[in-house]
Amino acid sequence: MKIAELSRVSGTHRSTIHHYLDLGLLPRPETLGPRLHHFGDEHVERLREIKALRAQGLGLGEIRQRLATRLRPRTPHKRPRRRRDGASDRRAAILDAAARLFLERGFEGADVQAIARAAGVGKATVYQHFVGKNTNTHHSAPLVSWPF
Repeated sequence: MKIAELSRVSGTHRSTIHHYLDLGLLPRPETLGPRLHHFGDEHVERLREIKALRAQGLGLGEIRQRLATRLRPRTPHKRPRRRRDGASDRRAAILDAAARLFLERGFEGADVQAIARAAGVGKATVYQHFVGKNTNTHHSAPLVSWPF
């Protein structure tokens, strides 16, 4: 579940959830993307447990000590990315689109969004293959320099 659903199910505000994550009171969620995290039932249970301990008058430091023996190891922040089938085709489509747009509009006139649109991919896909337009230009240079 996403953080909004975790907040709704647990009755805990999302800023409090982030605070508990920063303090190490909650295990890290599985990261599915730059801004997509998956929380599980263990997070709901832990939030309810923290809420019960807070109701008993315990501070966050005391709660942390009590939970320290039971905290599971943190999951990595990011999963390694897998290249999907057709990744090289998408890369080639991005390079072709960039080369065309650079010829038509010039370097300054072709932004990453326009390149993505022309290649038929999302802007995030462009950034998965290239750091930015400058990197894209380096790889596209042979395409642009061909005699047309």
